[in-house]
Amino acid sequence: MQSVQLNNPIDDADDALGILAGDGEMATLMRAHDWSATPVGPVRNWPPPLRTVIRLLLNTRHPMFVFWGPTLACFYNDAYSASIGPERHPVCLGRPGREVWAEIWDIIGPQIDFVMAGRGATWHENDLIPITRHGKREDVYWTYSYSPIDDETAVTGIGGVLVICTETTAQVLARRREEKRAIARKAERDRLSQMFEQAPSFMAMLTGPEHRIDLANQAYLRLIGRRDVLGKTVAEALPDIVEQGYLALLDEVFRSGNAFSSVGAKYAVQATQGGPVNERFVDFIYQPVKNDDHEVTGIFVEGSDVTDRTVAEAALRTLNDTLEQRILAEAAARAQTEAALHQAQKMEVIGQLTGGIAHDFNNMLQAITGGITLARRRMDSPRNEDVLKFLDLATDAANRAATLTRRLLAFGRRQPLNPKSVNLDDLISGMEELIQRTVGPQIRVEIRAMDDRWPVRCDPNQLESALLNLAINARDAMLPTGGRFTVETTNIVVSDADALAWEGATPGDYVRIKVIDTGVGMSSDVLTHAFEPFFTTKPDGQGTGLGLSQVYGFVRQSHGLVHLASEVGVGTSVDVYLPRGDHMPNALSEVAPSETRPEPAGDELAGTVLLVEDEATVRVGVAEALRQRGFRVIEAENGLAGLDAVHKSLHDPASINIDLLATDIGLPGGLNGRQLADAARELNSRLPVLLITGYAGDAMKGGGQLGPGMEILVKPFELDVLAERVRAMIGR
Repeated sequence: MQSVQLNNPIDDADDALGILAGDGEMATLMRAHDWSATPVGPVRNWPPPLRTVIRLLLNTRHPMFVFWGPTLACFYNDAYSASIGPERHPVCLGRPGREVWAEIWDIIGPQIDFVMAGRGATWHENDLIPITRHGKREDVYWTYSYSPIDDETAVTGIGGVLVICTETTAQVLARRREEKRAIARKAERDRLSQMFEQAPSFMAMLTGPEHRIDLANQAYLRLIGRRDVLGKTVAEALPDIVEQGYLALLDEVFRSGNAFSSVGAKYAVQATQGGPVNERFVDFIYQPVKNDDHEVTGIFVEGSDVTDRTVAEAALRTLNDTLEQRILAEAAARAQTEAALHQAQKMEVIGQLTGGIAHDFNNMLQAITGGITLARRRMDSPRNEDVLKFLDLATDAANRAATLTRRLLAFGRRQPLNPKSVNLDDLISGMEELIQRTVGPQIRVEIRAMDDRWPVRCDPNQLESALLNLAINARDAMLPTGGRFTVETTNIVVSDADALAWEGATPGDYVRIKVIDTGVGMSSDVLTHAFEPFFTTKPDGQGTGLGLSQVYGFVRQSHGLVHLASEVGVGTSVDVYLPRGDHMPNALSEVAPSETRPEPAGDELAGTVLLVEDEATVRVGVAEALRQRGFRVIEAENGLAGLDAVHKSLHDPASINIDLLATDIGLPGGLNGRQLADAARELNSRLPVLLITGYAGDAMKGGGQLGPGMEILVKPFELDVLAERVRAMIGR
């Protein structure tokens, strides 16, 4: 420490007020200092604020510093001198602050100016102010305040700045070291936590005698069914564990301090009360956790889910023990599968047979009904009244025959369909009143639909017919006592495994329509034949035996499934699975009716129709009916002749323009009706096409999808219906 010359000491009069009294080093130095040689002046002339601050400074053990006057002369106490080093103590006493603290003036100078300007005090906590002391540069941290010292003689009213400070370097560095250690500890905890979470075995930490669950990893949460258990006691969170005796084991481990382990223990997981029970098998240990006084404070639970291993071992034991029974069961299952395949093949053969019969029968019916219609138009005199009566009887018989063929085609999956996305809620609710009238007042009708049910893809008209057929069957099964008729709809996802188990199924999304009655039920023998055409248990004359077969054919043709279950004396349920539609149709949307060409006046032609039909009797009758309604008709007996007529109408100036192509789909030879339609549309993309068929298999020859301006008409049809359809299509 540099020495200071003690000359010109102040006399008692100068220090009459005891301003510089004290035994400390700085009090001694201040008394010996020649203040009259400084801008501060002799002590006896010091203003009262400075006298008060200096007395306070010398009589406190808290580090304090004072900047005073225009030169910011430096005053400090013993507590402060220990912090500034020998480079400044004691030579800085009374010297200008800017000289003393030149190395940090860029930091503290603005702060001192702020206070000296009368703008208030400042506070600084743990600020870094690097200084040179003991011969080296040090990073020193301070917590300090700059407070104004009032002086009426000063221009700003502020005579100096009182600095109350504490060096906090040790605390700051200690806190930083602790923060680094905390970061390291956190990283270690995070690593351990990650290992805990990702461990393949299940783990949990239970604390206290009530076994509160403080920690549980993902494997443990999977085991218990993803329940929210953290912070809860075992008794609160896992009642299924309590019921199976595991809580009693935990109590014993906590009481005794002895670990407990088990291999292959069964644990029946019931994640929700009343929910499904999932049986698991586990290897586990209950390990007591003790404090420094060897007292049990908790239990660490660790183990592995060995269900797969246990099941495999049990299956192997079962296989070894029951190999003979297994072989017999597999043989029986194979026989059952073969029987089901035989039944499916039989139904397919019957379907092909009925479809073929109906196809030819429809052509004959068309000739009959067409001939009858034309004959009636030419027999207007009263003398023909009896003949007209017989024609009425023939027409009625033909219509009933047509209904029969439609049912046969439905069973044979050969009927023309118009599939679209259907809103089942709208369709079924729209039928509820009709179904109630059909089954009668003694039967209660219930409609149950799940929330967020998907649309289905099918022909809505055929679905309505199928539901009505099922309602009629249910009504007959519940007469005369009545009962309950229920329709339920549910979303169903058919997995790959389900598809293998269900004959003819394709994996995917379906909507199941379950129709249930409480009628007399069916025996197993009746169930075997229930879908076959003409099979009925009703008395003669009270049923055709085509109701269920029609439902079966429609659903299978729609790429769906039908399951039938029944119990004698209990009732019957029919499950209809229809594929999910691609969108939910808007029930309020309507399609505006197309404008049609008005009836022709006088000799005006309604249009020119190219009629392609290989059956001469059908072709002649249809052509005559169209001509009577004002159409010009060009006839062709096969697809090639029809295509040639289209080509000529477009390229031969002498030919007549064709307004519509009406063609039978099942044409013989190298070009069927659907192929003819596609080829004609290649030549004339705007040509309307009416496809005529009595057999839906023919419609599929072109891919099954109809383009814009293409429609289907099913044989047999009324000739007036044909003429109106043609007129409407030409007029659009």
